[in-house]
Amino acid sequence: MKNISILDCTLRDGGRVINCEFSDDEIRDISRRLSDSNIDIVEVGFLRDSKKVHFEGNSTFFTDVNQIAPYLDKSSGNCMYVAFIDYGMFDFDTLGQCDGTSVDGIRVGFTKKDYYSSRDDIIRCLNIVKARGYKLFVQGVNSLSYSDKEMLDLVDLVNEVHPYSFGIVDTYGAMYEDDLQRIYALINNNMHKDICIDFHSHNNYQLSFSLAQSIIRLSDSVRHIIIDATLNGMGKVAGNLNTELIVDYMVRKLNCNYDFEQILDIIDDYIYPYKEKDFWGYSIPALIGGMYQSHPNNVLYLTNKFRLQTKDIKNLLSMIEPAKRTRYDYDNIERIYLEYSGNKIDDSATISKLTQELGQKEILLLVPGHSLVEYSEQINGYIAEHNPVCISVNFVSEYSNYAFWGNSKRYALRKNRRQGVT
Repeated sequence: MKNISILDCTLRDGGRVINCEFSDDEIRDISRRLSDSNIDIVEVGFLRDSKKVHFEGNSTFFTDVNQIAPYLDKSSGNCMYVAFIDYGMFDFDTLGQCDGTSVDGIRVGFTKKDYYSSRDDIIRCLNIVKARGYKLFVQGVNSLSYSDKEMLDLVDLVNEVHPYSFGIVDTYGAMYEDDLQRIYALINNNMHKDICIDFHSHNNYQLSFSLAQSIIRLSDSVRHIIIDATLNGMGKVAGNLNTELIVDYMVRKLNCNYDFEQILDIIDDYIYPYKEKDFWGYSIPALIGGMYQSHPNNVLYLTNKFRLQTKDIKNLLSMIEPAKRTRYDYDNIERIYLEYSGNKIDDSATISKLTQELGQKEILLLVPGHSLVEYSEQINGYIAEHNPVCISVNFVSEYSNYAFWGNSKRYALRKNRRQGVT
């Protein structure tokens, strides 16, 4: 009997790239075609509290399992469908009974902070999922944050609840192979043998595919393993393990019966258009996010708002307290950025010099554009008549007395070329 299953979480974790705003037709067709491709488990989205989310369709943020049922083709009976609940973001008491028409399983994720502050309530919620007839998947967020002793304590809880599956979760894409081997050994040697081990990774170090192969070898065809993946690796920042990669590996190396061409067709039809608009995949900022086990939103915010050099992103992430890196607090990042900018350069002397040189003089700002060429004669005439101080913005002009750069990245590039004025 095959002991490896693939769980495709494109519609849930991949959906975070687009705020889970898949159209109804996309949700229906992607889930059906994944099932037709013989993918073992399809995660169709999140379950959220109806007081916080208003479901009107065209989204994989659901508030009730009955909302999911119309999207699922359960005629084949071979595919398991699941939904994901973040502890604290759904009222478990409102979870409907599993009646075979909607999802078959519920994945429940909780942080280490949740675990130690709300352990008893987490156990209560996990037991509700089982009591309502669902297969229970337990996902302890960021497995690397647990010491060996803490992980064994968590395994004791898992043995007590006895779910269908327990996850090794590389939330921030920070695991190396020796980390996986250590955590797997702790869990495998101490957890009931009939509980699956689920592996969920992010690709910050470009190791997701390699680690997936490693956990298959570690299972030694004994422990049942579930491997999470997304189509074309769709996921925030660095993305996830690619479904097509692990499918191809399991077809070629393990003689599994997945339809690789069908997977490629789904990517062509639905995922490529999203990637053209919303980039995900390996990048140096993603690597640094993995190094500091930082929430991807922190990396995105620093990259998009401040247009920083990579080394500055690294330094700023290192300044965020480890406990706060796993979440995002933009006010805190702004504060740290201002502190960092102030410490990096003492520009008081430069400000004094500019004040003296510019004084009350007229200033002409020059911005890039064809009009500088088209109206060069008028510009020359204006400069000759008024003798302004010319400051070019984000480029160097023949008219410039000074050049202003909107971010350190552009300035450093120009400086390294040893051109222009400073």
